[in-house]
Amino acid sequence: MGWHFIRGSSSSGGKEAYREMVEVLSSPGQAIVVTPDGPQGPEHVAKVGAVKAAQRTDALLIPITGHATWRWEIANWDTFEVPKPFGRIRFAFGEPLEADAESSTEKLNSKLENRMISLQQGNDAQLIS
Repeated sequence: MGWHFIRGSSSSGGKEAYREMVEVLSSPGQAIVVTPDGPQGPEHVAKVGAVKAAQRTDALLIPITGHATWRWEIANWDTFEVPKPFGRIRFAFGEPLEADAESSTEKLNSKLENRMISLQQGNDAQLIS
């Protein structure tokens, strides 16, 4: 599909991943997708790397969530879901968050977390009803 993966986390290879994120976001028309709550959790608590990269490159932060009606769940620090065939999958995109360099990284990170949680709850509720 032409996707390029940036591997790294807060616990392993984070500095290299951050540099690569900034490099990609500095190129015109490029975007990245980040799982911001880290490899060891806790669930729904975003690490600041994505916010810092967005601030450095003037990129927008867009919360995205997905939910599958039929899925396998793998229990670890969060619940990893693998969609099953013939279920319904719903993706939802939240309001973009501008990550200007003058704003506090921690405040932006908290806003991102809140938007992701709210979006996930709304998306889950729509598929359940």
